[in-house]
Amino acid sequence: MRTHPLINTPIAAERLTLSTEELALRWGIHPESLKRAVRNCSSPVRPIIPGAGRWVFSLAAVEEVERATADV
Repeated sequence: MRTHPLINTPIAAERLTLSTEELALRWGIHPESLKRAVRNCSSPVRPIIPGAGRWVFSLAAVEEVERATADV
């Protein structure tokens, strides 16, 4: 049996999505406020698959919005 060496990479580097709770924590808001903003179409980032139960957000989209708002 052949084994592959473990690659020591940070877990965050492997993630391409954020949960509602993680994004709310990152932006310093309550998760329900984020959910309300998504439902009201006022959130700058939409879930990847809306209406599929648990929402996940693209990390790339979140970072793009953060860069755009940092430039303002």
